[in-house]
Amino acid sequence: MAHPSTYGYVALHPFSFPYVSQHSPYSYAGYPNIVPATAPAVVKSVATPYTVSLAPAYYAPSYTANQYHSQDELGQASYGYDHPGQSHAATRDAYGNVVGSYAYVNPDGKEIRVNYVADNNGFRVSSNDLPVAPAVPAYEQPAAPLPVEDTPEVKAAKAEHFNAVAAVKARNLALE
Repeated sequence: MAHPSTYGYVALHPFSFPYVSQHSPYSYAGYPNIVPATAPAVVKSVATPYTVSLAPAYYAPSYTANQYHSQDELGQASYGYDHPGQSHAATRDAYGNVVGSYAYVNPDGKEIRVNYVADNNGFRVSSNDLPVAPAVPAYEQPAAPLPVEDTPEVKAAKAEHFNAVAAVKARNLALE
């Protein structure tokens, strides 16, 4: 085996110079510097042509969402928001009446717009997508039934009753 100083670092003076210290008999002896060399591999490569796309690059649009709210000491307020596919705006006066509108895109892709008023008369709404009741089917109106005709016996009984009532009235008037 070769001497350790042929492989690595041997200090001329130890780090503790001028002080005396005990060192190990061997110094650092790393790996030997002799490494077998190999010939570099010869690689032939063919340059590939660079292709350029003439179509412009499309990027997703950036979406911005806004919201706001302002209010005074009387309770009057204005508030709303805007977001892609939906929006809302409303104002409230000092009496608590609210007037506003909102819009959104439904799953079918149709834009729905709604305007509303909420005040002492209730909640009233108008929209481009309110349901409509089906039309009333046309049919012939039924004729009213004919009045009931009295039989001759009923006519005679009514006449006798009216005569009796008239006689009682006349007698009561005579007593007064």
